[in-house]
Amino acid sequence: MAESFDPYYKWLGIRAKERPPNHYRLLGLDLFEDDPEVIADTAERQMAHVRTYQLGPHSALSQQVLNELAAAKVCLLDPRKKAQYDQELRKHTILKESGNTPKLNLNDLVAEATTDKTTADTSGFRLKHEIRKARRHLLILGCVLTVAAGVVAGVVAFMVTNLTLNATGKQASKNADLSEPLAQAEAARARAERAAGEAQASLVKLQEIVKSADPLVSGGGDTAPRISSPLSQSPIVPPKEVTNSIGMKLASIPAGEFMMGAPDSEEGARDPEKPQHRVRITRPFYMGVYEVTQAEWQQVMETNPSWCSAAGGGKDNVAGMDTGHFPVEQVSWNDAVLFCHRLSSWPAEQSAGRRYRLPTEAEWEYACRAGTATPFSFGSSATSTLANFNGNFPYGGTLNGPLLGRPTTVGSYAPNAFGLFDMHGNMWEWCSDYYDANYYHERVDVDPQGQSVGNEKDLRVLRGGSWDNHATDTRSALRNPIPPLSRSAFVGFRVVCRVEDLGNFERESRSQLDLSKIEFDVSNVQVMDGFVRLDKQTEIRTKESFAGPIDLLVEARTERNNPRLDAFNGACVIFNWTVSPNTLRVNRPDGKGGFESGSLVTASFQPLTPNRWHTLRWRITKIGMEVYVDGRVVFMENQAYDLSAKRPVFIRSADSVVDVRAFTVTVIQDEAAAPIAK
Repeated sequence: MAESFDPYYKWLGIRAKERPPNHYRLLGLDLFEDDPEVIADTAERQMAHVRTYQLGPHSALSQQVLNELAAAKVCLLDPRKKAQYDQELRKHTILKESGNTPKLNLNDLVAEATTDKTTADTSGFRLKHEIRKARRHLLILGCVLTVAAGVVAGVVAFMVTNLTLNATGKQASKNADLSEPLAQAEAARARAERAAGEAQASLVKLQEIVKSADPLVSGGGDTAPRISSPLSQSPIVPPKEVTNSIGMKLASIPAGEFMMGAPDSEEGARDPEKPQHRVRITRPFYMGVYEVTQAEWQQVMETNPSWCSAAGGGKDNVAGMDTGHFPVEQVSWNDAVLFCHRLSSWPAEQSAGRRYRLPTEAEWEYACRAGTATPFSFGSSATSTLANFNGNFPYGGTLNGPLLGRPTTVGSYAPNAFGLFDMHGNMWEWCSDYYDANYYHERVDVDPQGQSVGNEKDLRVLRGGSWDNHATDTRSALRNPIPPLSRSAFVGFRVVCRVEDLGNFERESRSQLDLSKIEFDVSNVQVMDGFVRLDKQTEIRTKESFAGPIDLLVEARTERNNPRLDAFNGACVIFNWTVSPNTLRVNRPDGKGGFESGSLVTASFQPLTPNRWHTLRWRITKIGMEVYVDGRVVFMENQAYDLSAKRPVFIRSADSVVDVRAFTVTVIQDEAAAPIAK
């Protein structure tokens, strides 16, 4: 790709003098257009046009421009953000067009040399262009300031000298008449000096901005490209690759859009891969550069279940080989989830804020394609010289290739554009989603998480194909359903981890959902992106047991029916979300280590809405109990409770899947503390 290629001009007709373009210019709208339908339709047309270049030699630039277009669209369709943006844009326009300001307005230069929070500027080539332009402006501005300062000083000196000479040749009685002009001249000189000082300070500021933005000036080396989430106006600058505490490498995957599934014209495409549809990944994330290896599994789980290992059933196939860097296999979906959970609980990973999980189907396919729309990330045909699969069955009319008949060392073939190895072949890879053959017909187009509940067989999804499969089974779009307890020599996995807005790993608040402090059955609880999902009749519980007064805070959502909140002594609160949306069932401690039968309590609060997050708070002391929903007290009673028995605190689902993103238990130090209700 030639460095001189300019997508803004070639694709959008935006010339260099119009850069950086405002949101309206970028989307091809009239300035300050206020019709949401016009904005949405025009933006979609502009984005559709840019998408046509994703298959060409400039696919990476196409994705970067698409991210900018998406950010502009989101801003202009949000009334509050649009009003804020329009106000700043009007100020900018007035200053630029005002006759009282120079043509090269300093504020414009500063805005061009830095990242405007209202503009998702993501391209490295654009940053270099702006730095070069700012350098030219610095030279011009320096000359202008020098000449202007000289002219002002000369004018002031002339005025003062002329007034002084005139005063010398006149009578003393007229000296008083000169006092006012002299004062005006002195004031003019003072204003000129102040203006020159302010201009010089601004010039220094601009120099600092250019220096900090230019790695050649600041002395910095090559840095990661700037990535901007389409739903965020803040730039994200994650490192290209990081290595965690067990030596596992993770690559930064930017936010973006892609076509998920297979088109009807794709050879070998199957019905569950259709219809092909556009999906947006709004947040960047990290993904394992390689499939999890046998050595990494051994470090975390202290076992090696792999068939192709020195002690495995296929040891003859790998005799004399070091299989530590082969992908681990013979692991079920539950095994893979447990690995993620245990790795997340390592002290070094907790300190770094890293929380591991399996990728969703959408994340996996997006990362696999890496900006391509062909059946494979390396093109429209496949031979086993490009990936480890059964070379006797190539794809796209190519010749047969080698047949290893076993997995091989991770990273033995070329990576895709995101730096990921073995996304095609070598080993099938687990995804977090339940499998549903018709899911694409009822699709979610933004950050799909898959079905929240399984089908009658509770199948999960495999992606990528293995060393034993035909090439067609290793296509980017292929979906393979399999029971979560299945283990085979063809199935492994890789992990993902989400990126924090500041470019590091996301640090979930320990007071929110600390996985190291809770226990659960991995076969019924999924660790999702920022929350855990409980299947029906499932529980999570604290590792620690509690006695005495406690304050329990839960943030949860449910599809229907009720979550159940249990605590020590069997006391619990049940919210009947469907049968009776504003009814509680309260079980009170009986003072004998057990609890009374639940009694229905009709509480006056707004019905809880399924599929929306609600905050549930339960506070129990020796003098009473209080229940809160979304910050409002819905139940209170004064009653003496025996709280001496210790037991864990539970959250139990009933007849519905329940998502939990906050679960904290606080011991109340002052047992006679006043109620928290206001």
